[in-house]
Amino acid sequence: MTNLFKQTSEAAKQENTTFDIIASCVLIGGIFLLPFFFLPVLTLPLSFVKIAFLTFSVFAAVLLWVLGRFKDGIVRIPLSGILASLALVFGVTLLGVFFSPSPQASLSGDAYEIGTAASFFIFFLLAFLGAVLFESRARLFYLYLAILLSFAVLFALEAVRVVWGDSFFPYSGLESGAGSLLGKWNDLALYAGFAGLLSLITLEHLTLEKKTRIFFYGILCLAFLTLAVVNFTLVWGLVGAFAFITAAHRFSFRFFEKKNAGNGNRAIPFLSVAVLILSVFFIFAGDFLQNPIADALQIRQIDVRPAWVSTFEVLKGTWKEHFLLGSGPNLFVKEWLAFKNDAVNNSLFWDTDFRFGIGLVPTFAVTT
Repeated sequence: MTNLFKQTSEAAKQENTTFDIIASCVLIGGIFLLPFFFLPVLTLPLSFVKIAFLTFSVFAAVLLWVLGRFKDGIVRIPLSGILASLALVFGVTLLGVFFSPSPQASLSGDAYEIGTAASFFIFFLLAFLGAVLFESRARLFYLYLAILLSFAVLFALEAVRVVWGDSFFPYSGLESGAGSLLGKWNDLALYAGFAGLLSLITLEHLTLEKKTRIFFYGILCLAFLTLAVVNFTLVWGLVGAFAFITAAHRFSFRFFEKKNAGNGNRAIPFLSVAVLILSVFFIFAGDFLQNPIADALQIRQIDVRPAWVSTFEVLKGTWKEHFLLGSGPNLFVKEWLAFKNDAVNNSLFWDTDFRFGIGLVPTFAVTT
């Protein structure tokens, strides 16, 4: 595996500055710690602690990168359509702040919302650092490994919390039944699905040594165990879709390789097919297995958000009044109160102020 991620001499020469190396280590370390990082302070929400830690890591890495540019006198910014698009999104967000009826809420909010202009700026800087610091395969591999190891540590900590209770983390302000160290249980499921897909793609596309394969199989098993406990249908659908794409891709290549070698009957990518079958099974029968598990572990999954119809009604009402820039960043709740369906007032959530719609993209269609 090490040979697959060796740096070319040119990449090593371009990136082998002390400040760049330290900056990449700061980001890798921050991404490793972020999923299970918390502060034992009851007055600080977990989401605020996470975004504050991420902000600190990003700004520290940016400072180190700038110092590296002062040292070598060379500024290399890759020509990337993705970065240009993200810069355009951030520009539109800033314009939305300028025309927002509540500029302070749109600019920074309460310091932990992800729909503010400040959060967009942090995410843009993170993407920029990814482009300038992780061009080499060696650093990408270390980042890749940090993500998977972080998930393994998070899984172990969550297992301890579920078995021994919240007393294992004194003063954390976290309740093991209602959420995880990462956030809501659905957030943990998304992270598990991401780690599982990384492991699946690695096992299907790379030739690995036995110990390395055992490690990736272990991460894949932990990911599916987490998904079985949480049973978030959206994640199962995403995992199944990517498993189907991976299976089709590997089947086409392996079929022609084996056919040319005179042994075309071994072309089936069994791992991807198995993941696909497992995903389909849990999509249709997951509740049958998940409910007893959740009751045994005392896990309470609470995920209340506006439906597609309600989100679309808010979107339609907002576009009639603010077609170009929307309501302003981080102001979905303002439009929700103005355009929510009257039937909501007769439900249990008549006094709930939703800050987001059915998803992030529909929410941003309203706000920006």
